[in-house]
Amino acid sequence: MPYDLPRIPLPTSASSAELAALPAAIRRQALFSARLSRVEPLVEIGRSIKGILDGERSMSEARRDIRRALDAAGYEPPAGEAGTLKDHRSRRRLDLILQQNTRNARGYGKYAADMDQDVLDMWPAQELVRIMARRVPRTTWRQRWREAGGQLYGGRMIALKTSPVWVNLSRFGNPWPPYDYGSGMGVMDIGRAEAERLGLLTPEQHLTPEPLPYPEVAEARLPGLEEMPELQAAVLKAFGPGARFEGDTLSLAPPVQVPLPHTSAAELGYEALRDTAVTPLPAIVPPQEARALIASGEAVGTAPGRETVSIGPEVEQHWHDKGYSEAMIDARLHRIRHALAAIQEPQEVWERPDGTWYLKEFETEGKPVRILVQADPEGKVITWIPGGSRARYAESKRKGTLLRKEGAS
Repeated sequence: MPYDLPRIPLPTSASSAELAALPAAIRRQALFSARLSRVEPLVEIGRSIKGILDGERSMSEARRDIRRALDAAGYEPPAGEAGTLKDHRSRRRLDLILQQNTRNARGYGKYAADMDQDVLDMWPAQELVRIMARRVPRTTWRQRWREAGGQLYGGRMIALKTSPVWVNLSRFGNPWPPYDYGSGMGVMDIGRAEAERLGLLTPEQHLTPEPLPYPEVAEARLPGLEEMPELQAAVLKAFGPGARFEGDTLSLAPPVQVPLPHTSAAELGYEALRDTAVTPLPAIVPPQEARALIASGEAVGTAPGRETVSIGPEVEQHWHDKGYSEAMIDARLHRIRHALAAIQEPQEVWERPDGTWYLKEFETEGKPVRILVQADPEGKVITWIPGGSRARYAESKRKGTLLRKEGAS
């Protein structure tokens, strides 16, 4: 069966660092390469990746066809960089593009299959293992695993497939491999009997699958961006006024510098959170599944180079101290994956006298679903608040010192 690659060519003059500021929802939809601002070579890269995945094109044929497309588009490497990794015609750069994208597609395909309830019941966990030899392998994976909230089982890096560890581990914000550029690490399934033996879940427990992360807009696979108004709107939401389309080419302004003085979103000229809400809603889980995740020590949200924020049992104690009913506490626990998503990829982070606030808004069936997470100075979550339709309450937290904004440096 031919592989349907749900990614859209996104030409850009942005650097890798600027592209990393894109929300994960956009990065997953778009096919791009840093500093490649011509759509035709990207279209050919997409065709080549699909051909490799379908078994109809070899790596050497793909490199040949992409080079021809680059030549036809008038591509020139940066001055003094011919033949290096910064040259899109070089074998090193083309192999990186092709291998990363084919592995990403296969990783997504396996993840999609794993989120079937029957598959998740039979194979609920996976182990991070080396699947490809490297001349100079990274030696930091165990450290990264621990920083991502991962636990070791006899020295093995194992976690449930729904654990936030996998997103925390990834440089790209994806719960599937590859987890970094040029990485030789992958995953191996762990069956239910072994997962139960390791204490990852009980015989009665059934994990809640995550919805697949590609929004419907990713189904439009047309080469001209001007023919994709829905994607254009999503990209403009993600980048704000710094982005503009010129024909079928996206131009990006330099990253926005986040102002540090104490002020408010309104005074800074930022619109409502919904103006950048492009992330699908995570799954709602049973309270017992949320409690098990907290007890495992893996209820952690982080990203490479960012602070680690963890959810511990003191959160539920905080709600009891507030006098919340069991029904209200369960309603909060239902949304633990929403809270983790807000920590992992917030739209805004505000420092206030009452703590650090992580704000995020999802969109489902055209309606906003907000989540606000409050953490103390040690990176421990105090509480999270599902905003629902309470836009005014969410806006009241957009004051203080703006530490980070989606799409900003």
